[in-house]
Amino acid sequence: MPHTDLRLAAALALLAAALLPPAAAQSGGLEAPGAATPLLVVEPAFPPGAVAPAPGVTIEVLGTVRQDASFVAQTLQARDGEHPAFVAAVREVIGHWRFLPAVDDASCTATDAPARLFVTFAGSAAAPSISITRPAATPRTIPRVTDLFNRMRRPSFTGLIEGRVLVLSLIDPDGVSRAVSVRYSSAPGRFDRAVLDHARRTLVDWAPPNPTAAVCTQREYRMCLDPADRHAADVVRHPVCDEPGAGR
Repeated sequence: MPHTDLRLAAALALLAAALLPPAAAQSGGLEAPGAATPLLVVEPAFPPGAVAPAPGVTIEVLGTVRQDASFVAQTLQARDGEHPAFVAAVREVIGHWRFLPAVDDASCTATDAPARLFVTFAGSAAAPSISITRPAATPRTIPRVTDLFNRMRRPSFTGLIEGRVLVLSLIDPDGVSRAVSVRYSSAPGRFDRAVLDHARRTLVDWAPPNPTAAVCTQREYRMCLDPADRHAADVVRHPVCDEPGAGR
């Protein structure tokens, strides 16, 4: 295709995106951020030709979830005996694991934290069974909220990319956000500025009695196109927008 045609096609694509009506972000309520949580844990392949002795081979993975959502493994070991092929299978996929980072309550910002997972292989390469588990996290709560106030309109966005942002807010006993930051963003950075500005200006009405110290909270913003616009060929859809009730 001639260069002029390529430039014309690109210009038309940009024009089509600009002509889409602005969509407004959906925002949820406040919740406790919680511990580091898996976002994407790629399942390893069963070692070719291998058979896992009953009741199975469990590989324990100890590592650190970084602030940037990556996972760095420190140790991988089989819980019973030596099983190098199974350990190698897990090691092969660890670089693809992604987590929501842990949150430091005092500063209400993402922080590095230890993580522990178990990968269990059962059966054989011909009839494999693989499961990935982790220790249960301790439930966390925040003081009850009766209402959220914000005179700003919900963040709007244009274009053909959907997304999701988890915002951390350190909220004073009087309901004012002392500090805000992004815990997780997809597409990275695309919506952060507008969402952070909205979160910063949100006022919280605590249910009596008010907390006596600042509270670290999390709020989810979803950037989802109208259902009628989601099926265009160039739309980059986000899985969170496929969930029930995610439409505007």
